[in-house]
Amino acid sequence: MRNLKFLALGAAAIITFTGCSSSDLDKFTQYKPMQNELQNAPSWVTDSVNEYQVKASAKMINDEFELARTEATMRAKAKLAERINSNITQILKEKFKKKIKNKNGDTKQNLKINTEYFVNMALIDVKEKSIWVSNKGNVWVLLEANPEVVKMAIQKAISEYSDDFSKIDDE
Repeated sequence: MRNLKFLALGAAAIITFTGCSSSDLDKFTQYKPMQNELQNAPSWVTDSVNEYQVKASAKMINDEFELARTEATMRAKAKLAERINSNITQILKEKFKKKIKNKNGDTKQNLKINTEYFVNMALIDVKEKSIWVSNKGNVWVLLEANPEVVKMAIQKAISEYSDDFSKIDDE
């Protein structure tokens, strides 16, 4: 009885494998791992972009282009916000280095640089510059911040913190 079960399972396996046509197998091999997703991509996708630009991608699911575009745009804006935040923080720390260090060289604990307002100000005039869909269904977006608005936000941050830092005595 046990041998009969193994024989039946073996026969079922043979029928299953021989029943697959070559066109069915092609469905599994059409997306070869060696295929380059970024083949024929525009240069902004494969190369670096300037300091006011950022790129990001998101995978289309069920051919939902707008959803993937929105997700890629949100990712790009988050990257841009992080970059601007880092730049503003670095500029403020450099400009007011003496004011934010105590005698031991440690950063003063009670001083916190909050750049969220200035980052949001810098992101006001962000525009979608380009969009591209890869051969694997990834939607790529290129966003660009207005350099003048970013510079204005940085200047506003410097101006605002100049007032705050002027109240701190040099040590």
